[in-house]
Amino acid sequence: MTATSFPPQSASAADSLVDALSGFIQEKTQADFSAIRSNQSLCAALDFFWHAQIRLLDVASPSTKRLQFCAPGKPSFFASVAPDRVRRPKSSANGCCPLCDYSLLSQGRQVGVLHGRFRFLINPFPFSERHFTIVREENGHVPQGISAACVNEVALTLGARLADLMELASELPDYLILHNAGAGASLPHHLHYQALPRWRRVYPLEFAARHDAGFFNVPSAYPVAFFVFRALSPVAVLAALREHWLDLLDEPGHAAASVIATNGNLYVVPRDTRVHASFPVACLEALGEWVFQDETSAREASHQRLWEWLASAQDQALRDLVQ
Repeated sequence: MTATSFPPQSASAADSLVDALSGFIQEKTQADFSAIRSNQSLCAALDFFWHAQIRLLDVASPSTKRLQFCAPGKPSFFASVAPDRVRRPKSSANGCCPLCDYSLLSQGRQVGVLHGRFRFLINPFPFSERHFTIVREENGHVPQGISAACVNEVALTLGARLADLMELASELPDYLILHNAGAGASLPHHLHYQALPRWRRVYPLEFAARHDAGFFNVPSAYPVAFFVFRALSPVAVLAALREHWLDLLDEPGHAAASVIATNGNLYVVPRDTRVHASFPVACLEALGEWVFQDETSAREASHQRLWEWLASAQDQALRDLVQ
């Protein structure tokens, strides 16, 4: 029998086939997600999305080792190890933004699901299972930072971001919603949020805030000064932040923040882009959950060292200003 030979496909034909397959997977995933969301919670729909996609993507192993650091009379800190997070992309080889073109993530197999004005992506370097990156579907390619222009509503306003965080937290009650606003973001040029399940009943920052209402500052009870807001509108929160922090700054262009929305509360840790912490501090570290790249570094840490690292994320001038 004579073997039949087929002409090799051109690169463009192969690319077209891959694009068609990717488009089909995107449409099917979105349809299934929307069907589940129509009669179940957003948490249930995202759980489906995670498990449907995790089989297709090159996703790093979530951090699993948990260590606890205690000291008398102070909140305990926790640490986990996530060695693969050093591979997080900041841009592709041609300078494209991975959050504008999320096909650049996970070797081109990443898809996203749309929910209202938000698109959810699987975080390819997760802290835990069901760790999502969230981008705005429209007008999302603006910097993470909260510059003076942002505060004064020239760019996507801080007030709009606060509304985003509160809305997401209300729909995802078992999650942490995180926004590294100019402090600790690995992709600082594209506005995005993080959502990951709570794995602590109470985080150290929450423990420090447990008896207080409204905005407040407790540098003696916690290494960093912060605000906590309960049951306030985004407009009221923004007004308080401006009155007690942003409008008091001599150079507001250096303002940054770690913002966490969870369990009906909003926590804002003021930062200054000119102050560099001894250890990278983002939202999880502000909460009291430290992420190390290797187990040796985690085991060499101590409660005192973690306390000092977190305190180094603010200088005394900022702490005094917020008080």
